[in-house]
Order: sequence, then C-alpha cells, then structure tokens
Amino acid sequence: MKKTLYRLSIMLSIVITLATSIGILAYIYHEVRSGRPGVVANVQMDTGASEIFSQTEIESAMDVVKNAFASSGTGWDELVELWYDECSFVWAAENRGWDESNTIILHTISYRGRGFDYNMSGRRFCSPWVWFLFRDSPCQPWTIAGGGKIL
Repeated sequence: MKKTLYRLSIMLSIVITLATSIGILAYIYHEVRSGRPGVVANVQMDTGASEIFSQTEIESAMDVVKNAFASSGTGWDELVELWYDECSFVWAAENRGWDESNTIILHTISYRGRGFDYNMSGRRFCSPWVWFLFRDSPCQPWTIAGGGKIL
C-alpha cells in the first residue's frame, strides 16, 4: 500500500510539473506571438547635420522606421535611439554606387527584454541596427529596402 501511494504521489508530482511547464511555455509563446507593437514612445531621435537632406526628409525617413518598428508585432522590443549619420551614409553610398539623393541609412538601438529576455546580469540585450531606405524621387515617400544587425 505504501509503495502504491508513493508511486501515485511521484506520478502526480510529474503530471503537475509537466502541466505547469506547458502552461509557462504557452504563456511565453502567446506573449511573443501576441502581435503587440514594438515600443517607440520614448525614442531619442537625432537628425544630425546634413548637406544632402533637409531636416524634413530625414524626419520623414525616421517616421517610416518608427512605424515599421512599432508594427513589428513582437511587443518585446523597445526602440530607444534613432539617428542619421551623414559620414557613414556618404561612405556607404560611394562604395555601393547609390544615388545619394534617393537613398538614406538610419541607425537604431533597441532593447530586447521586456519579460523573459534578460541576460544573466538582469540587463536587457542591446541591438544596434542599420536601416536602408530608398525612394524613387525626392517627391516620393521613403520605403524600407532592408537592414541588418550591426555586429
């Protein structure tokens, strides 16, 4: 009788542990896939000085990036910095043969870690990113053509 109770208690413990683990994993999956927008409310923007673009053109490109980030649907990321750096842009445009008046590169830093995505020190992960935007002419809106994480 004692062996049977012992085995039942072990099996019950395993079932409870599995059910709890499945519940936690379901919660995490739901949170990641919930489609909540990325956070852009407190982003610090710096348009920098430019001889190529007007302040309005740079801000327009920044709005495109902010909207794309906000609609990314992760809900776990927070955009904290967004800036234009003309020196790095001119270097990239010259090396790739881009039309400088219809191409722009913006830099961002975002934090991951609203929830379970903290590293061991408790700080959020920092993700530097570069965005490539193009337009057909100065009268046309910017569109994101690509981008990538800066290693």
